[in-house]
Amino acid sequence: MTKRGKPIYMDRWLSFHPYSTPAQSDFYYLKLCNETHRIMEENNFLESEGLLSREEMKNMACFIICYFEDVISGPGLWQAFTVQVRELYGTYLPFFKS
Repeated sequence: MTKRGKPIYMDRWLSFHPYSTPAQSDFYYLKLCNETHRIMEENNFLESEGLLSREEMKNMACFIICYFEDVISGPGLWQAFTVQVRELYGTYLPFFKS
């Protein structure tokens, strides 16, 4: 098991959002983000292969929980983005071939 790094703080979590003052729900999602990061660290997720640094793992945990937040909170921003890209370019994402 690897040594636990520093937790993810609110300022990093909010850097993935268009606002700077946390809402009550942000504390819940930050807790999930830190739990996700802890699991990634304990399992040496991608770090052992040299694929992600500790800071990149923190960002990845934030990305995962941001997606989760988007899906369960209802805005569906990711779905709207992928639908629009599909309509405009005929592929689901601009960096993947269909």
